[in-house]
Amino acid sequence: MSVRLMNPSPSSPGVLKLLRDILEKEGMRSLFRGLGPNLVGVAPSRAIYFATYSGVKERLNAVLVPESKKVHMLSAACAGEPLLSQIRAKGSFCL
Repeated sequence: MSVRLMNPSPSSPGVLKLLRDILEKEGMRSLFRGLGPNLVGVAPSRAIYFATYSGVKERLNAVLVPESKKVHMLSAACAGEPLLSQIRAKGSFCL
C-alpha cells in the first residue's frame, strides 16, 4: 500500500489528446468505422418504437384526458414493451 502511495500511477491522457492521436494515426474515417452496421440494427427498432408510441397515444387521447401525463407514460410503456409479448398476447392493451 505504501509503495502505491509513493509511486502513483501516471495519469491517463485526456480525451482531446486521444482524439488527436487517433486522427493523426488513422484519419477522420476511423472515427466513424462501425457506424453503418450500428445504424442498420438501431434504426428499425427506433422506427417500430415511435410508430407504436404514436399509435397508442392516438388511441389513449380518445379515452383519457388528451396529451396528459398519463397518456404519455402509458404510450411510452406500451411502445417499450417487447414486440414478442405483443404478438403473443393478441388481446394486449397496447395493440
